[in-house]
Amino acid sequence: MRCCICDEIIHDPYGFNAQPVADGRCCESCDNGLVIPERFKQLVFRTHADETKRIFAKVTAPVPTTLARSNDNETSHIAARSINPTVGMWRVLSFFKEQRPDGKTGEWTDRDGNIAYAEVYGGAEGTFRKRRNDLVTQGFVRDSGRREHGKRHTVWELTYKGELQVTLHKATGVTL
Repeated sequence: MRCCICDEIIHDPYGFNAQPVADGRCCESCDNGLVIPERFKQLVFRTHADETKRIFAKVTAPVPTTLARSNDNETSHIAARSINPTVGMWRVLSFFKEQRPDGKTGEWTDRDGNIAYAEVYGGAEGTFRKRRNDLVTQGFVRDSGRREHGKRHTVWELTYKGELQVTLHKATGVTL
């Protein structure tokens, strides 16, 4: 009998099930090197896919909630209506996947985020904080429990839901 993957002679009288790599029987080498790793990959993917589907069922795309304060003047409200804050939310959300100037990845303080956001995109330094607040409200970002800069600044991090959102958006351009 020959291996259905590498076409070598199978010395074992029964061979090994080559699913999910191929139909038929395979040799021990192909079983150990290709078939078993593929089974583990599919098992892990299926487990994560089930978790992802469960979370996606509850997830909606980020929706801005803090455009202008109720006590802001009329020009602030007009300006707030003229911008697309969802773009700012995507930018802030993607910042959590980027490396900070100090080398840390996946976490930001409002202070560092405001400065970096203003340097990259221009505009007011408060944009990062406002959009981060929207993301916290919707469960995409959370307080990590850590503090920086003399224990005065909260360190924010992506939640699993936020991680899925960023990964999906970067890979497909699709938003939840």
